[in-house]
Amino acid sequence: MFSLTKSFYFLLVLLLILASSCKKEVAQNMEQPFSPEVFGQNESFSYVLIENAGQMKVGESNVTVEKLESGDLKICENISQSEVILDGKTLKVKSSHMIVKTPQGIYDVTDTFVGDSVFVSAQTPQGEQKARLKLPPNTYHNNALLMLIRGMHFKVGNSISFNNFLPYNSTTIKTVVKVIDEEKVSVPAGNFDTYHVKLDFGTVTQDAWYEKDAPHRMIKYDNGRLQCQLK
Repeated sequence: MFSLTKSFYFLLVLLLILASSCKKEVAQNMEQPFSPEVFGQNESFSYVLIENAGQMKVGESNVTVEKLESGDLKICENISQSEVILDGKTLKVKSSHMIVKTPQGIYDVTDTFVGDSVFVSAQTPQGEQKARLKLPPNTYHNNALLMLIRGMHFKVGNSISFNNFLPYNSTTIKTVVKVIDEEKVSVPAGNFDTYHVKLDFGTVTQDAWYEKDAPHRMIKYDNGRLQCQLK
């Protein structure tokens, strides 16, 4: 895990931006936006983290997707020591755990999802905190989002909307993902034909590029401050 590195601070700033840009949740039930068919048995992805301002490498991120014996999916990411367990059919979250290091101290957060509720248990510098929160329909987990998008229907102009659960402050925000173009992208792993996707969180937008060929690996991601490029 990267402890208090420049790359971590950029990601932390992003999380705070998202938390401050919350919009009203999507109230209606909608068709499942992501297909589980794109996920293989076990996958591992490594990304170079590049600061946009100076185009300097500031770290690396590793993401793994594992299909469990139960059929569920486990998605892990090393920087925040994030682990998310998803239902293998609906891709709705069952549980999540993450550790965040800040100048104020360490936050160790575990979320358990039951029905339309999430049970939050957090070890914080101020002590243990627990809460039960009700979730709106059509809610997915932010820490799995960039992998989940691989399962959307890729066609220029196609868009999906859903509620995005942020474990950092236990809130949900309306999120819209739209395929805006087909582009060629060069990253350390090579040259790829991709779909350019725009993520709209309300007052903040981000960009991601997914390989046109299945299983639609994420090739590049740009949050405005930091890029992740497949290596």
